[in-house]
Amino acid sequence: MLAVETASRSGHVVTVVQSVAWTSAFATDGSRPAWSPDGRSLALVTPFSPTVPPDPGTTIHILDAKTGSPQLTRNIAAFGLGWTGSTLCGVVGGSLRAIEDPRATVAVGCPDGCATAEWHAAGELVLLSGNAAPYPLALHDLAKSPSLVFDLGAVDALAWAPSARALAWSQGADVHVWMQERGNVQPRSLAGLRPVMWSARAELLLCRHDKTGVWSQWLREADGIDSAALPNEIAGGGPMFWSPANDYVAAIVPGSPFGTLRIYPVILD
Repeated sequence: MLAVETASRSGHVVTVVQSVAWTSAFATDGSRPAWSPDGRSLALVTPFSPTVPPDPGTTIHILDAKTGSPQLTRNIAAFGLGWTGSTLCGVVGGSLRAIEDPRATVAVGCPDGCATAEWHAAGELVLLSGNAAPYPLALHDLAKSPSLVFDLGAVDALAWAPSARALAWSQGADVHVWMQERGNVQPRSLAGLRPVMWSARAELLLCRHDKTGVWSQWLREADGIDSAALPNEIAGGGPMFWSPANDYVAAIVPGSPFGTLRIYPVILD
């Protein structure tokens, strides 16, 4: 299943697409879709609001991912939605809290109030930043107490692996990699590149040189870097998303007026 958010003058719509025949299962008003780790539920926000903190009229919806039927509706000013197990969380009043009952659980806070929350697709791992410049990030594992894994500091770009507990980020001219089983690594061959996307199980990391537009791929096991050839329409650097099963890449390619979503099969040698 794939959740696609589209925008128009009338508002934002999330369409859930079945991956078997790439047909629409249902569509609903909403934005910022967040899948539960088991893929059975989908959280949405209405109405769309680009501001942080969010509009006081924000409503959080949890839907059945197959039918679109509502499972929970909460009128709460929250943003940065993500899941830890079966619990939907979001930033509420500057702290990360459970959406269903924000008074019961405060998962973690930020010294000056949380401004962003970047979640791993499988849940539990989340990057939080505060409201004060330069907006340094901290990695938290919500399955543990205390939850703080380590502080990253201010970063230029970052990428989560869809199905592995792995993270890559750039700071100045350096690229750093964190993998749960290995800890921190700094591949020398990635200097000056921007990490864009991991393969699903973190076998390789796609990077791009912003000045030249040249793509490279870092091979995790060999600790080496090779050139990477991408389809021409996505080589310009549009948003890309690797499926958790490692078999497809979704990319937004240039189009009118908002771009086109395309799905590409993946072959890993």
